[in-house]
Amino acid sequence: MTNQLNLVIVATLAIAVTSSFAQSWLEPTFYLYTRANRGNNAPETLKYQSSSSIEASHFNGAVPTKVITHGYFDSSSRGKWMEEMAGRMLDAEDVNVIIVDWSNANRGFYPVAVANAKLVGAMVGREIELLGQTTNASAGSFHLLGHSLGGHLVSFAGKHLKGALGRITGLDPAGPSFQGRPSWDRLWPTDAQFVDVIHTDGNNLGMWETTGHLDFYPNGGVATQPGCNEERTSE
Repeated sequence: MTNQLNLVIVATLAIAVTSSFAQSWLEPTFYLYTRANRGNNAPETLKYQSSSSIEASHFNGAVPTKVITHGYFDSSSRGKWMEEMAGRMLDAEDVNVIIVDWSNANRGFYPVAVANAKLVGAMVGREIELLGQTTNASAGSFHLLGHSLGGHLVSFAGKHLKGALGRITGLDPAGPSFQGRPSWDRLWPTDAQFVDVIHTDGNNLGMWETTGHLDFYPNGGVATQPGCNEERTSE
């Protein structure tokens, strides 16, 4: 009975993604960085489900795309690590890098943020579909990286796309509300062609369970990792 109820809830949430009300308060912001516009010291903003904003941008469907997102209570303005990661990626190769800011839906009561992450994940999946339709980019050319709660958010993008994504990387995916959950309700190997996971806080807010094709546990996968400061800015 419980599983049936969960399936009903998930189906209801999936339907809600298409409603204008849900989009108005859950709508994520997509910040695009490429080698063509990085010198301007400001990303281009891709408006959700707007093909015209994609066409007006430097997004190149012929090169790979990296999508980075944050976790609970974090944001693109607070999470400077995402900008640094984007810069390192562009140094290494010619790619599109998109930072997904969903900070209008990740605050307050944690269980609500968990539910919102599932909805926003499906919205990210829809945006990837639109990018493909507009630029001929294939789902297999996308690599999604999500931190903590964002590690599960990207899994719901993968589920929306029926596992067609090229790769998902879970960066210390959140444990609360996900540990022990079934495959349809958490990060799972079938969410992309390849799923790798780095566990670095398994004894606190992260997960112990394996949840990818390859799972890594640096220094035993527990906090605090060498070289990292102890100040916690997000889950």
